[in-house]
Amino acid sequence: MFTVKKCTFCKRETEKLVHLFWDCPVTQSFWISLSSWLQSCQVFEREMMLQLGTALGLKPDISKYKLQINICCLLAKYYIWICKLNTFPPILYFLYETYIFYAMEKKSKTFNQNKREPLESFL
Repeated sequence: MFTVKKCTFCKRETEKLVHLFWDCPVTQSFWISLSSWLQSCQVFEREMMLQLGTALGLKPDISKYKLQINICCLLAKYYIWICKLNTFPPILYFLYETYIFYAMEKKSKTFNQNKREPLESFL
């Protein structure tokens, strides 16, 4: 017998990919927090918010800070998936994981400092 699984986070809607990664109120709260953080890093202009296409990688960002925005979106999706397996911690845990990612990347031979600016000073 096939059972329809409810969303891991909100427990209300059917857990489909778009709901899990974008439409869920819990996930939306995370994306809003991430957008606010990117504004504080001056990567986003005031009042600018992530769009569905950019967040999910369907339409990568092409702005001046495209590398920073696209890597944050990639890490955010990975983070949401990992949280699906456990619980959904706040944005601070994501920022810590991003810091760890950047620390590991800094040790690599293909390290690119430009990809980290201006985010690094906020981690």
